[in-house]
Amino acid sequence: NLAPFGPARKTILAPEMVALADAVNEAGDDNFGLPGRVYNEFRVYEDYGIRQEIEDVWGSSPLRLAAYAALFDEFPLDRMWDLTGVAHVLTWRRELFEPGELLAEFPQATDTTYLHRLTDANPRARLLPAVRTVDDATARDLLADHQFDLTATGLIAADQGAVNAASVPAGDASIALARLAPDRLQVTVESEHGGLLLLSEMWLPGWRVVGAHAAGPSPLSGLDARTVYRTDLAFMGVPVPPGRVDFELRYRPDSVRWGLLVSGVTLALVAGWVTATLLRTRKRAAP
Repeated sequence: NLAPFGPARKTILAPEMVALADAVNEAGDDNFGLPGRVYNEFRVYEDYGIRQEIEDVWGSSPLRLAAYAALFDEFPLDRMWDLTGVAHVLTWRRELFEPGELLAEFPQATDTTYLHRLTDANPRARLLPAVRTVDDATARDLLADHQFDLTATGLIAADQGAVNAASVPAGDASIALARLAPDRLQVTVESEHGGLLLLSEMWLPGWRVVGAHAAGPSPLSGLDARTVYRTDLAFMGVPVPPGRVDFELRYRPDSVRWGLLVSGVTLALVAGWVTATLLRTRKRAAP
């Protein structure tokens, strides 16, 4: 593309992107303290969310973890929206298969883009009373099955070393989330019986539980309340005890600690070598 693309042109946003940002901002952080996510059905470029500060289920890169990518490969859209916490949809569909409000439409050269807000935003978190341990293939099949209740049972990945099944009585619960930084999430849960807190946040092995809750007992037999489990293929599950618990989730991968350790040891060795070299040089120069 050799057309002029100066600084002024770079500030121009497509009208559907402006409308989407306005819709997300209008809804605010009403999804347990976080904004609902967006499903962009190939209407704007994939990494628009970085510039707009919008969380889109596609993320900002075409590279995705295999477990998460499975949710986009011949997987029911409504189930994927539920798992990822979608509240707004940018699509070519004028009518959705879920209740929603048509906020705007944008005619294009060959078709039209529609912006919808779902009547019931899919939750960014939920407390599950039961868990099962399954392999990824089984988890994908169950999550795609509309007969499987996503609000009742969390599917913990078999590679997490959890027990086959555990449960507590279902009960009322309140959840509050606050994003302190990209790698820090403040969590408050108040519940009758506890359970597994499922967060629609991408699981990675570096996520850790920090705070007073870390020492509390897990109500689910075989699960450790200090561990963040890979649940429902790609998301974070944290066992929480009954009552009120406050804790923080922080991303602190072992690779960073090992990197700092190796760097520190390397720096110490280099400093020792430089010091020894200087001492030898001075001894040789002495009369």
